[in-house]
Amino acid sequence: MEALGNAKKFLQACEFQLLGWAGCREYVAEGATFHSPAASYEGLNTVQDYCEQIAAAFKVTFLGSCELHASAYDPDNNVVFLYGTSCAKHTGEGGPVPSTHKQASVPFVFVMNMDAEGKLKHLEKIYDEASGRRQLGWPQMVTPGF
Repeated sequence: MEALGNAKKFLQACEFQLLGWAGCREYVAEGATFHSPAASYEGLNTVQDYCEQIAAAFKVTFLGSCELHASAYDPDNNVVFLYGTSCAKHTGEGGPVPSTHKQASVPFVFVMNMDAEGKLKHLEKIYDEASGRRQLGWPQMVTPGF
């Protein structure tokens, strides 16, 4: 599998189509790990858990969309970088407060370590959680360790 193309297919399945783990697993290496400094992802350690959380949140709590602006591949380190914007409107049940009907638009970066077969073995999600929560009218979370 080609790493950059595979990473984009993963993003499409996970963030655009909200297919959950069932729709994403073919692009992911066994045991793939996940990390984000965002407090809302505390306790998520696998790509599988991340895929399931995103699918559940956007099917129940949010109306949303995602746009990919740029991508890059570093073949020396087998790392893919994806830069985009995630948009979400709090319309459903869930979240720390009742539905606000406010919308957030937050840029993100995925740093994706790929294996020799071009499958995702580690996902680092970087985004401004505080800005998203502020735009949605949600209380701020404290990131552990800060």
